[in-house]
Amino acid sequence: MVLNIHKYITSSEVEGPGKRFVLWVQGCSIQCDNCFVPQTWKRENGIEIKVDELYDIIANKEEDIEGITVFGGEPFDQHKALYSLIKKIKSHTKLSVMIFSGYTIEHIKRRKDKTNHLLLELCDIFVDGPYIEKLHDLSRPWSGSSNQRYFFFTDRYKELANKLDIKNKLTITIQNTGEVVVNGIAHKDSIRYLENLISS
Repeated sequence: MVLNIHKYITSSEVEGPGKRFVLWVQGCSIQCDNCFVPQTWKRENGIEIKVDELYDIIANKEEDIEGITVFGGEPFDQHKALYSLIKKIKSHTKLSVMIFSGYTIEHIKRRKDKTNHLLLELCDIFVDGPYIEKLHDLSRPWSGSSNQRYFFFTDRYKELANKLDIKNKLTITIQNTGEVVVNGIAHKDSIRYLENLISS
């Protein structure tokens, strides 16, 4: 099975609790107005990678991280391949799983294909809802607008449910390819400014 991805970072401390492997999938059926990452919208611009190959990359980092965070694009547009990956991670590692979706949890639960529901059940933390520019809000960690909701499905991070006072941060990563990646939560213009400044 193949997953279409935009990119990944092997270790980040700004995309969920603790050090995490961060994966951006490619392709989005929602395409929020003024999205932070419109470059993830078009499916054809992605990189195809076998689920087993990606699992090996993540599992080899297990000693250095505590979990994986998945963004889009829209993760639930590739629910079957992503379920295959996350199920393997949950079965063979101690890593936690955090997934962001532009769809609401109610929408996902109404979907007929049960793989959507099974993927949801594997999350330790799930964040739902589209980015809505008029509700832009950076007062909470990891999300961009106030409509987005946090769900803590396991006991692993339950203590965060009523204590989301974690400060948002940005990190700058230089990949092996020389690509500069700025990730984390800030105003999108600030992120693009930093990317352009570092790349020039």
